[in-house]
Amino acid sequence: MMKVTNILKLKNKNHLKVISVTNPYDDYHIIKLTVDDKINWEAGEFGIFWLPDSDVKGKKWRIFSLSSIKKEGFLQIGTRTGKEISSYKKHIISLKEGEKVKMVGPLGGFKLKDNKTPLILIAGGVGITPIRSILKQLEGNNKRKVELIYSSKDFYLFEQDILDIAAKDKLVKLNLVSSRGETKKIIQSLVDIYESNAYYYISGSPKMVRASKKIIKSNKIRNKRIISDSFIGYK
Repeated sequence: MMKVTNILKLKNKNHLKVISVTNPYDDYHIIKLTVDDKINWEAGEFGIFWLPDSDVKGKKWRIFSLSSIKKEGFLQIGTRTGKEISSYKKHIISLKEGEKVKMVGPLGGFKLKDNKTPLILIAGGVGITPIRSILKQLEGNNKRKVELIYSSKDFYLFEQDILDIAAKDKLVKLNLVSSRGETKKIIQSLVDIYESNAYYYISGSPKMVRASKKIIKSNKIRNKRIISDSFIGYK
């Protein structure tokens, strides 16, 4: 994989403007950005973002998964600031409508492989962001079983969006959990059912991704069936 420092030198930089920045709960924030016809992406991809008009101290860029799909008419990312807010995040959550953001991308391999294999989607906290985009892509045209395990201790980001999708699609089942024990139990029960006949998408903190992978791999699920997206910087 190309290093981020080299990716930032690429010419395919997209110039975006802020539509809105909202704070639905505690330290969770959602940033919506403009898109034009030149910007295309697939559900599950990410971008590398920096703020050209902000005096950010320290690291100037951050990687965010894209939580929206093109037909929604906007590019959306979600993040948590944590208790100690970095200079970058202080600036991005303070952006006003019309202010500029630059993005390299979209990039990444956390994407759907086909349109028929069952999906086991495992999200921890803000790791729901790329999975929301996958669910939006499936919305209205889904032909397979989809199981979402969404683990969070205090707040389910994009919960209403996900509930709306599931309410319209009998093939989509939601498992909203709040503990590691519940998460482990449901993962194991689904592995017992689907074995290597499903794709397992895991998105969240490195610790959460490792723990979920350990359960799945211990059941001899083929590696090519496991797709993961670790959110560096989240515990």
